[in-house]
Amino acid sequence: MSKYVVWSKNNCSFCQSAKSLLLIKGVDFEVKMLDQDYNMEGFVRNFPAAKTFPAITIDGDYIGGFEQLRETF
Repeated sequence: MSKYVVWSKNNCSFCQSAKSLLLIKGVDFEVKMLDQDYNMEGFVRNFPAAKTFPAITIDGDYIGGFEQLRETF
């Protein structure tokens, strides 16, 4: 089973949409929250190509944000 992680932040509509989509699809996932589980410096270091939130990984590989997640289903 693939491991999904949503790198999220508060008050982010696309973060909420990503989490909702995963719940609807019945996918187990982990949520990492900005300023709780990581800081902005760590986010930029781990996801240099990311321009917005969320950053989504599957099995440790960065796939993109909500739109890219939606395309995987």
